Amino acid sequence: MTALASYMINVDEWLQCCVSRESDKQPKFLRPTDSGKLGTWLQERLDNMTDSAGFRRHALIKDYPDGSPNDFYKMSETLGQGAFGVVQKAYLKDCPGIARAIKNVRKKPDDPHFNQELRWETFILRMLDHPNICRIHEVFETTDTMYLVMEFIEGRELFYEIIENLKQNKTDETRYAAIMRLVFGALQYLHDHEVIHRDVKAENVMVCDTAAKDCNPNVKLIDFGSSVITQSHRTYQCSYIYGSPQYMAPEAQKGRYSTASDMWSAGVILFVMFAGYFPASCKCTEKLPCLSEEIRGLINGLLVKDPQHRTSAKQVLQHRWLVGSASTTRSKQHSSDFRKAMQSLDEFYRCNKLQRAALTTLASQLSSQEMDAFREQFQRIDTDCNGVITKDELIEALEVDPPVGVDFLHAWVDMIFGELDSDNSGSLDFTEYTAALLTAFPGASEEVVRAAFRIMDTNDDGTISLEELERVLNMTHEELLCTMVGADLNGDGVIDFEEFQTMLSSTNCFCTSNPLAAVAA
Repeated sequence: MTALASYMINVDEWLQCCVSRESDKQPKFLRPTDSGKLGTWLQERLDNMTDSAGFRRHALIKDYPDGSPNDFYKMSETLGQGAFGVVQKAYLKDCPGIARAIKNVRKKPDDPHFNQELRWETFILRMLDHPNICRIHEVFETTDTMYLVMEFIEGRELFYEIIENLKQNKTDETRYAAIMRLVFGALQYLHDHEVIHRDVKAENVMVCDTAAKDCNPNVKLIDFGSSVITQSHRTYQCSYIYGSPQYMAPEAQKGRYSTASDMWSAGVILFVMFAGYFPASCKCTEKLPCLSEEIRGLINGLLVKDPQHRTSAKQVLQHRWLVGSASTTRSKQHSSDFRKAMQSLDEFYRCNKLQRAALTTLASQLSSQEMDAFREQFQRIDTDCNGVITKDELIEALEVDPPVGVDFLHAWVDMIFGELDSDNSGSLDFTEYTAALLTAFPGASEEVVRAAFRIMDTNDDGTISLEELERVLNMTHEELLCTMVGADLNGDGVIDFEEFQTMLSSTNCFCTSNPLAAVAA
């Protein structure tokens, strides 16, 4: 698009503008006065989130209410720094091949509202399970600091990719469409779960390094420090403005936030991708004749001043420009791998509940790159890109490529959902789907197995006791006793690492060498 250059501002000035925004001290956002009530509601919501094994999802995130990550992690270089904290790369001391990003935020002794905001961020992150949303692993808290141990993402901010393309006066529409489809998919997932991000911007979208980064990019939405839960999809009113001004919707500049506010911000990202500057009005695309009617129509639908008439995430994902990118991605999938993945679902449900819980924990410890093949399989079925697989989506995928030995497809899918969908949500989440695929695509190194064992060993004594299983599994005492008998090989009443490893190896997910070998193809 050679005409693009005539509409560009100085890229270095834009870069400086965005960097300076990060250091600006924004007015603090005040949560509702009924903080205790909201916190109780969130905790109850977390407690009710279990998978097919009765495994409580929030048990995947380990808590240290009075501890420091220095006891378990070796700190490395600084990855970023903002107004309230620092993000450092760190490695597990017992598993030095496993990297994490640790966000350190200093508490304010004289500001309990600010300290409560930090805890809300962890509450919200515990609820989320989406391939394009950054995962949380652990939370440490000392008297003066909160530490959020997050997924370490190999890649760079979308901001820098846009800058690079603008400087070279080039635009890759196919790649941008693939990236933005994933961003909108993550937003639909958030909005379906009544979460407003409130700081959607190019700097908060990480573009991951992948083997097929050009034709099938992967992204992660990050930084949920300003996120809120609406509880009923209503507008969220607050006393202070929070966010990055250039990305903020008109109503957000007056302290009124909704899911539509996130969509405006995403529209700004899309506009800047092609224009090289921030939109000055709702009719800004009229100055960009170089854009196709498809892209211009999409941007115009997002940058509508009235939030009631702004395009939603679900509507955006049905747009022709984005649907075309999804078709291109799915056409590149391998049928043999897909059939193998579908057959692994049956193997997964033949495992006992403890094995399923262990596999789910194992899946949660895989790196973003190790999960790439699983993500591609998941997104092949998740045709609407909202981060969950429905029964209809699974049937549609299987009708095109049915698994070997399945004669009654609908009955088989009913059985799968009957086992898995324990909360009757009508959908399968990403981590458990990945856990199921581990039985067919072995890819867990011994370090990843150790990291998974450490999560289930809640008191860090080197064994998993019946009491610890009771905290993470929603099962009766009698069911737990029966389940534990098969794993406790020496009969000492606890599961040690060797027994845990043996239990996982019987599911064919354990691989002592080259953990990426099985997913490289």
